[in-house]
Amino acid sequence: MICSFFPTRIIQLSFYPTGKTISEVSYYEIWRKYGALDWAYYTYVTSSTFTYKDDSLSTVGTGGTTVRYKVRAVQTALPENLTSDFTNDPSIQVSGDDPGKLNIGRNRNEINNISAELYQNYPNPFNPTTMIEFSINENSIVSLKMFDILGREVVTIANEMFGAGNHQVQFDGSNLESGIYFYELKANEFRDVNKFILIK
Repeated sequence: MICSFFPTRIIQLSFYPTGKTISEVSYYEIWRKYGALDWAYYTYVTSSTFTYKDDSLSTVGTGGTTVRYKVRAVQTALPENLTSDFTNDPSIQVSGDDPGKLNIGRNRNEINNISAELYQNYPNPFNPTTMIEFSINENSIVSLKMFDILGREVVTIANEMFGAGNHQVQFDGSNLESGIYFYELKANEFRDVNKFILIK
C-alpha cells in the first residue's frame, strides 16, 4: 500500500489486491492509527475501489505527527463475515497535533486546488430520498453512480455536464431494498466514494 501526501494536506491511499486476499470481496476496510492513539476502524470503500483520499486531518500546530494506515478485504458471506489479513501499514508524517474532523463548515467555494470534492449525503440513513452534494472547480462531465455492498452497479444517478461550483442531486431510493450502498463520483481525473444507508 502507498501513501501520497498532497500540498493541500490530503493523504491518498493506493492499495493493490493480490491473489492472497479473500475471493469475492464485498468491500475493503480502512484502519487508521494517529500518533500514539490505538488502531481504529476509519472507513471502507467498495470492492472495485483501490484508492481513498483522507482529508479529515487537522493541520493545527507545528509538531509533526505520524499517521499509519492498513487495509483488509471483507466478504459478507453467511454465516459470518470473512476477512483477509491486513496490508502492510505505511506511515506518513503530517503537521498537526490532533486528528480533527472533516471540515464540513468551510467555504465550499474554496476547493484548495482539488479538481472536485464529494460530500456526505444528507440525510443519512435516508428513506426514501436523500441529497448528494459535490463541488467541481471547472466545467466537467460528472458521473455519479450507485453500487451495492458487493460492488455491483445499481443505478446511474447522473452522467452529464456540470458547471464549476457546488451542486446538489436528489436521489430517490423508492424502488430499492433497505441496505448499505455506495455512491461514486467521477469528474475528470477525480474519483471518490461515500457510503449511504437506505432504511425502509
